[in-house]
Amino acid sequence: MQSAGQYLKQNYFYLRDIRKSLALLFYLICIPLLCSCGPWNLPAYGYIDKDDPPLKSTPMLMPENAPSIPQGFKPVLKNDYDFEIAGHEGVDIKAKKYTPVIAAASGTVIDSSWGPFYGHQIIILHDTKQGRFFVQSYYWHLSKRLLQVGDEVKRGQQIGTLGSTGLLASYPHLHFEVRVSEIKDQTYYSPVNPHKYWTNGAGKISCYENGKDYSTGGFSISYPVFCK
Repeated sequence: MQSAGQYLKQNYFYLRDIRKSLALLFYLICIPLLCSCGPWNLPAYGYIDKDDPPLKSTPMLMPENAPSIPQGFKPVLKNDYDFEIAGHEGVDIKAKKYTPVIAAASGTVIDSSWGPFYGHQIIILHDTKQGRFFVQSYYWHLSKRLLQVGDEVKRGQQIGTLGSTGLLASYPHLHFEVRVSEIKDQTYYSPVNPHKYWTNGAGKISCYENGKDYSTGGFSISYPVFCK
């Protein structure tokens, strides 16, 4: 007969995904229903999640004309048993449904698909590396995808429209992630704090500016929705 420890070890990834999904569902659905401080009551522009972990010695700078971030990056933690505790591996950007979603940096579309939890989603592998790391950006809960796998995309180009597709979306928003890996063809890229990579500097959320030269320097990102 299989022991509880053996079962947990053999089914670790399966159980982890279930636990993370349930925790996210509770946060996104149950909490807003139990209080009046849901994300739909926050300002449409210029707000950033106060619980967003600050960068070392770097204050966060949120432009007044940038769509608000009701939930920020929260690292995935591990408990004493080395099991992961669900965090939030990107930032949620609140905007009206069908708001254009744009590429944060130039690259190639490596995934354009639909999934039950994240709905319509696009993943871009970027042309520029961050040091020794290859970089991907993730765009989830889209209402519509405009690109297919293999398409080349430029920074600021529309890739889809914002929505609330997927079980983990309780209101219209874009879930945006930045992930890195030392191996280009690695299946799993590790999530990192997107606030480290804005074009204006770490912690300085940077709206996309048409006509600006973004070719100098290393990898950087622009806000994945237009600022007003």
